[in-house]
Amino acid sequence: MIALCGAVCLPLVGSTRPPTESAGPVEFLAFSFILAVVVGWRYLHDPLTYILVISCAALPSALLSLYNDALTDGWSCVTCYLPHVALLACFSTAATSRRDTREAFVTLLRTDRDKLGTPLLVTGLTLVAVLAAFGAVMETDVRLAHWARAQPRLALPQLAATAGHRVTVAVFTDYQCPYCKKRHAEYDGLVRAIATAHPGQVQAETFDFPLSTECNHSVAATIHDAACAAAVAVRLAAEAGPTAGEAAADYFFQHQDNLSIGMARTYATGVGLDFDGRYKAVIGAIGDDVRLATLAHVHGTPAYFVNGIRVINWTPAELRAVILEELR
Repeated sequence: MIALCGAVCLPLVGSTRPPTESAGPVEFLAFSFILAVVVGWRYLHDPLTYILVISCAALPSALLSLYNDALTDGWSCVTCYLPHVALLACFSTAATSRRDTREAFVTLLRTDRDKLGTPLLVTGLTLVAVLAAFGAVMETDVRLAHWARAQPRLALPQLAATAGHRVTVAVFTDYQCPYCKKRHAEYDGLVRAIATAHPGQVQAETFDFPLSTECNHSVAATIHDAACAAAVAVRLAAEAGPTAGEAAADYFFQHQDNLSIGMARTYATGVGLDFDGRYKAVIGAIGDDVRLATLAHVHGTPAYFVNGIRVINWTPAELRAVILEELR
């Protein structure tokens, strides 16, 4: 059921929360265990009484879950609200079936309330708190998706979705930029995972924006003296395939503290690249990325875009939600 719920909710709201969806079975198991331990199995001879007790105790969290489901998907996901509807049906059936069932229920509460009340109350409040927390996160994802749809998009084909890809995640980066290293660690693996889960629908584009006057005419002074050399090495490696380019980028970010022009040259020649022979030509190509950055109003790094929407200080979860929203 969780897998089915994920198949429905992921394209719908950008995320799925299995604990919310599976709360119905969890509620039954939790309260059944408490009743068995506290009052024993003496009520099993009357299953309706037993079901009435369980469903009554789980009723608050079920109602909260139904509210969260309605808020999140507008009742579009059957697998999300069906367990809670089933719980309400059990409660209604057991409560209205026979008078002796209701009398047995009242007797149970009177005779065992001291032993039964506290465990049920604690468990019920805990489940309600958990469901409320997950519901708040789901509501946040939905609001973020709505916000993303309303954002302006840069009319630049390099940053937009293409005929072959529904989502383009673009970044302007500098391999000596500490914040680029941080975002690379947080974002890039996430984007690759989403691309793997959605074959042919997501592409990641990396553009160079080194903070060095050697290859970036838009900066007033050189801040990172080895950034251009690292960009050249990554570009040369990428000519052998995206995997080689990603490996080079990972290497320079991992060794950022010691990054130098010499290190970039050593890495490039070590994997068989003509670093010195092609250096000037590749430096000129980086200028194309800088001009694109100017059109995109990029003045620093990192600068991420999702289908032309500027990503500013998003958490990985927020980035994921917006990408999945774009895949709808």
